Amino acid sequence: MHTATGVRWIAVGITAVAFCAGFFLHYFLSRNYAENKTLVANSVTRVPVRDAGDAKKFLHISPLLLCDTGNKNFNQFEPLRRLVVAVEDAEKNKGALDTLGFYFQDLKTGAWTGVGENEKFSPASLLKVPLMIAAFKYAESNPDFLSTQILYQGDFDINKLQTIKPSHPIEAGKQYTVEELVRRMVGESDNNATKLLQDHLPSQAILNAFTDIGFSYPSSDADYLSPKLYSYFFRLLYNASYLNRELSEKALQLLLINDFSDGIRAGVPSGVETAQKFGERTFYSSENGQVVWRELHDCGIVYRPSGPYLLCVMTKGKDLKDLSEIIKELSAVTYQTVSAGL
Repeated sequence: MHTATGVRWIAVGITAVAFCAGFFLHYFLSRNYAENKTLVANSVTRVPVRDAGDAKKFLHISPLLLCDTGNKNFNQFEPLRRLVVAVEDAEKNKGALDTLGFYFQDLKTGAWTGVGENEKFSPASLLKVPLMIAAFKYAESNPDFLSTQILYQGDFDINKLQTIKPSHPIEAGKQYTVEELVRRMVGESDNNATKLLQDHLPSQAILNAFTDIGFSYPSSDADYLSPKLYSYFFRLLYNASYLNRELSEKALQLLLINDFSDGIRAGVPSGVETAQKFGERTFYSSENGQVVWRELHDCGIVYRPSGPYLLCVMTKGKDLKDLSEIIKELSAVTYQTVSAGL
């Protein structure tokens, strides 16, 4: 009797997971990414798939079992949205901000709010997160890949083009494991580590990380990715819905430790973990080489003690310091408002 009941519950669980996976796959593939369509359904009801051992082993993920795609009212975050609009208006009036994209989602309920969440930006180094996902996905079927040693000969140096440079870049003449290259890529935003990894990861594996979930692979540095769209990569990791649990947890742990202490991290209390990635890009005039505008973005998961949330802020302006302060302010406003339950 108990065995039959257990079998039925397993069947129900498998059916639920299959339904969720099927729904999301159809949802993504039936929409044109270039048109920046809405990425996910209005709400997701999460039933974590954990046991006591999981809770100790997997601290930063919450796998999905069931999903609900019904409409949901997110008016509880209207006070946050109004405060974000106030910051946006003030910074635009000062001339510090040209364009803002802001997306927030409560990861316990799926409820979200945004301001300019569908505005398009150049993701720049934010694309290192899907590249990490591609490397880890390839490692699922090629277990020795992460321990593979790769020599950096020093025949290229892309880091010299970065404004925010890595504190400990990889060194010419030294070998690094793929896992170490991934760590330096997302933790220090080392562009040389990124290129070395790209050169040794099958191109199809990189392409799959985008097309498997319905994204078009980026072909230029143009503005084409919105905060709401990009946030999905972090939801893939948090819900362990693309990589297995071990590698989803590993990816988020790597994102917890990075050089960028400004932005989102600077806006939350000390000791609150943030798994984040920043990206910066400067656009120059083809006529005189002068700066036309700069973009600075910071996206990730804030592990607030009373419940984690996802925050993605993308900005465009003239000065990276100004943009960094704006992201910090918006992060602080978000943390304080959500924690106060306003």
